[in-house]
Amino acid sequence: LLTVCFSLRAMKTTNLFLSLAMLFFSCASLHDQVTIGGLENPKAGAILDLNSTARGGLLLSNVTIADPELIPFDTNAFPGIDASNNDTNLALCGAMVYNTGEGTTVPAGVYIWNGYYWTPDGSCAPVITASYPSFVTLIIGNSTTLSVSARNCPPLSYEWFENTVASTSGGTSTGVTTADYTTLAYATAGTYYYYCTVSSSSNTSKVTSDLFTVRVMPTPQAGDVALGRFIAGETCFDVNAGGNSNAACGTTADREDATMDLSETYTYTFKHVTANKSLQFLLEDAVGAVELIGFSSGNGDLPSIPAGTPAIALGAINAALAGKPSFEAESTYSITLKFKNTLNQQGQTPTAYGTTNTNPVAVTLKAIYEDNASVIRQENRMISIKDCFCCGNNGLAGTFVSTTGNSYLTYEYPTGTANAGQCWMVSGSKEGNAQAQCYKNDCTGYPSKGYYYDRNNGHLNSSCPSGWHVPTDTEMYSLMGFLTSSAGISPYDLRQWWYGPTATENIIGLRDCNASWTYWSTATKLYYGTSNRYYSVTNSTAWDNWDGCSSSTTELNVLRCVWNY
Repeated sequence: LLTVCFSLRAMKTTNLFLSLAMLFFSCASLHDQVTIGGLENPKAGAILDLNSTARGGLLLSNVTIADPELIPFDTNAFPGIDASNNDTNLALCGAMVYNTGEGTTVPAGVYIWNGYYWTPDGSCAPVITASYPSFVTLIIGNSTTLSVSARNCPPLSYEWFENTVASTSGGTSTGVTTADYTTLAYATAGTYYYYCTVSSSSNTSKVTSDLFTVRVMPTPQAGDVALGRFIAGETCFDVNAGGNSNAACGTTADREDATMDLSETYTYTFKHVTANKSLQFLLEDAVGAVELIGFSSGNGDLPSIPAGTPAIALGAINAALAGKPSFEAESTYSITLKFKNTLNQQGQTPTAYGTTNTNPVAVTLKAIYEDNASVIRQENRMISIKDCFCCGNNGLAGTFVSTTGNSYLTYEYPTGTANAGQCWMVSGSKEGNAQAQCYKNDCTGYPSKGYYYDRNNGHLNSSCPSGWHVPTDTEMYSLMGFLTSSAGISPYDLRQWWYGPTATENIIGLRDCNASWTYWSTATKLYYGTSNRYYSVTNSTAWDNWDGCSSSTTELNVLRCVWNY
């Protein structure tokens, strides 16, 4: 073999090439060892020996590592690298680059690829990237889930420990070996501490997470509003309301062009009228409607948290509050909430689009505290985020769900004063009353089919859902006039919910004056023609006038109601 031991010093390019050429052809043997920058032979065991007393050094490739898990260069330029696997490439283990740090959260510096990640030393020691939530407040009887996120050479192993003191050493293993740890329901109030260790099969060292603190409070009693302790703040939001006007929250029948501006924040303030201790805030948010949170102290005794902080930071708020032994009378503490931008968008998650008074997106903010009589109390602020009632329109029926859970088809007709729109049921009332009857007294499947009402009770508004009324004679006449006009037929046939295509269906929902039953269907369509057999009136006398039967004869009708708003 030829041995090549040469020195490369500062020289012009042409001289460099000439020197290299001369060396190549003059050497008698060649080994894979090279010295650059000095006259000495390479050190034993060194393939490349950089040995220079001159200024300068090895210049690594300057790249931007935006994600420690990805190779940051164009894999298409290297046929041997599969671009789809640039997050796992064992062949490049040991590759060294300099990360400029420009436009990335990864700090600038030298990084070595270990086959899975870029690390400053190229080792496979695991790195814990997050431990959350760091501080949790619970009421006795509840549990919580603690989590760690870690990375480096897989597979990673986890082990959770519980401790009696605020320390990440000396704890007792819980036996849980996953990244998430769900505690058992706590039976005893107190403060509990946890931590997690993570190790890699490619590295024997273990890393330990930050400390997790779980504060369990006794079951609180109801707050004492008489003493002025309460959480002040808005309780109802309508995602259909442009300009965030929530005065008629969830009750408007028309869908507006504008929607709720979800970039706004809302502040909820708890006031200590008398001296208290142990204040903590809890946020019940089953669908994750709250995106960001903030905190401020009215008297400046605790540091503020900006309103743009992720909602998980409630733990940091409670940790700060837990460090304060008592709270002075008249002191105030405020929580600021921002809701997620998806709440006013159809088809998104989470969303309040299409919700009603009976199934709104619900968020509850709670203040748990110990009063001056050492009683643990709780104040609640229940927040509802809902859509408009949004009656049917443009040829399509809407849906309304009553507070009793009954669902109704609805449609808006111009039957109000000066032809103003009114929302009508286009299915029969399912609310019932003591005198309401089922078809042929067979109540199987009721109340989903809708009841029949007689002249003595059908005119009562109690036969309608809350917020609805039995139509007046004027409203009924207006509806008849509209349905028989060209506007009621074109461009949509709005008679579709009021009568059927066959003669027998023309009197659906009616028991005639001889007490015999006529055709009935679950759609409870009604005929509006000249038979004068109608289903809605304002009083029992008018009922006689409508049904064409004497007051001594029992007539049953399906009842449809009108929205009050």
